[in-house]
Amino acid sequence: MKKCLILLASCLIAYTSGNAQLSSGGFPWSITQHLTPVSSSDVHRYSLPDWNAYLQTEREESSFSKPPLVALFTPTDISFPSSGNYYPLDNGDKVWSAEIEIQDALGMGFYFDRFSLPKGVTMYITNGNKKHILGGYDISNTNDYNNFATEAVQGGRATLELNIASFADEQEIQLHLDRIAVYFRSAENLARYADDDLRTISLLDEELFKTSSVCAINAICPLGSNYADQRKATVQQLIPQGLGLSVCSGTMVNKLGNTSEECTQYYLTAGHCESTGQKNDAVFSQLLLRFQFETTECYGTQTPEAKTLTGARFISRSAIPSNASNIKGDFLLLLPISKIPASWGVLLNGWDARPTMTTTNTDPEKFINFSHPAGDVKKVFAAHRITSAAVGAPGSHWLVNIPNGNGVVQQGSSGSGLFEGSGQLIGIASVAGAMDMPQSCNINGRGQSTDALNYIYFSKLSYNWNYAVDGNVNNAKLKPWLDPNNTGNLVVNTVTTECQPLSGSVGITNTPEDLSRYIHIFPNPTTDGHLKIAFNLAEATSGLQMEIIDVLGRVVKTAAIPTLQDQMVDVDLSNVANGMYTVKIFNSGTTFARKVVVSK
Repeated sequence: MKKCLILLASCLIAYTSGNAQLSSGGFPWSITQHLTPVSSSDVHRYSLPDWNAYLQTEREESSFSKPPLVALFTPTDISFPSSGNYYPLDNGDKVWSAEIEIQDALGMGFYFDRFSLPKGVTMYITNGNKKHILGGYDISNTNDYNNFATEAVQGGRATLELNIASFADEQEIQLHLDRIAVYFRSAENLARYADDDLRTISLLDEELFKTSSVCAINAICPLGSNYADQRKATVQQLIPQGLGLSVCSGTMVNKLGNTSEECTQYYLTAGHCESTGQKNDAVFSQLLLRFQFETTECYGTQTPEAKTLTGARFISRSAIPSNASNIKGDFLLLLPISKIPASWGVLLNGWDARPTMTTTNTDPEKFINFSHPAGDVKKVFAAHRITSAAVGAPGSHWLVNIPNGNGVVQQGSSGSGLFEGSGQLIGIASVAGAMDMPQSCNINGRGQSTDALNYIYFSKLSYNWNYAVDGNVNNAKLKPWLDPNNTGNLVVNTVTTECQPLSGSVGITNTPEDLSRYIHIFPNPTTDGHLKIAFNLAEATSGLQMEIIDVLGRVVKTAAIPTLQDQMVDVDLSNVANGMYTVKIFNSGTTFARKVVVSK
């Protein structure tokens, strides 16, 4: 064995996810009101962190208690109102904004140690080319700790903006940006927002893709095709630790007694994925959970989607040992602060906590795992055999030896689930090593050296069920939370995030009743006959139709708009006569109309 019992969150590698964070959507007033940008002298500039220095430390790290990082923090000191500029609007509303730049950054996540917005105030973050908009964030995003964190906005230039309604009490605004997470890994989802004229596609591929082993297999590939439900339940976790953001994987899980009226959405990962061992909500208040961070095709570098929730409440966990060989139980159960929208298509996976079960299977059944090795998009491995193994205590883990050609795991895979043949969760990825691993697998998609692992120990759900090693208390075991009514049952089925059986569809929700704040059309007038329609909807929406209507009421152009949330649609009107037209966007429940002028 190449490396014996190393925590998956800290296995060394040489080098090293559009977007939708839960928000109200819409567009910042600076865009809709065409406000003049600030001068270059008003930009807050910060230095790019030294990623190569961090990599050297990572290679030399002798402790296995720290998960790997995908982003490094840069300290900042940006406060409302002193760090920005005001722009008064004619109706009494105001815009406040601050410009921020970290040259050569691939993406920036904003971390606020003070964040409280009163009614009537909405925050947006927009990248330099205005293609990527985060928000709107408002009073609903305020938590008990008055802090907040965002997913990454593309590039190294961004505008932090507050839209302040005339009735809002500015004295109640608390906003202080104390650090920015600069992404160096796990940022493939940002490629769609970059300017082609600023960075070539090949360069984007080099910087954003292919961080895992060449032997890693995309989750959407045929190896995982019979286990789509388990793929939909698998999540990537980003949490502030030390110098930056650490990465792990995990599973959304169901509980006994869940109902559609009271549907609890638990998140289960490995205990060592949060290295301090603390048991309080504050530690997880800026945790990011990324859903659907995966490619849509088996091969190639299609830009993945990523949907993000911020913050979770602590429920229970095992203690963290001083080294991997002493680990016994390895679990961390959290409750996301925000509910996962049904439109995201995420599932709450079922589980089997029985201590004994069949340890072999044959096709089409597999023992299967989905994870985010090296912080990469979701990958899959499968095997037909597991064995009971001791890691720190007898019978504590399931051991899987991945056959060659069936995938690998790496750092970042920690916390991901082991699913048995029928798809029930039975273990949590804990420690790993390599045995007879082909040398060709120790290269990532960029041609760089990496450590691929094929010998994985999963902390048994049955061992963690009524765990008493760290004290016989509810916040150190799983049973009180996954079987809260003490039924004694050890198996539960997979359901939707609304706790509905899987026989129903996980559908796309309707569009908001008032679409005007979620759609922006430009340029208007158009001098070359080309329009862009930008959408920033609160949830994914399907079934939209578009009509272009002239002043006589004639429809001169129609189009069906596919499922979207924060995309941009190009409309070619170069073949219509100059004049005024109405752009009408509608579905069965709502209609948006805006006049545009074609002046070629």
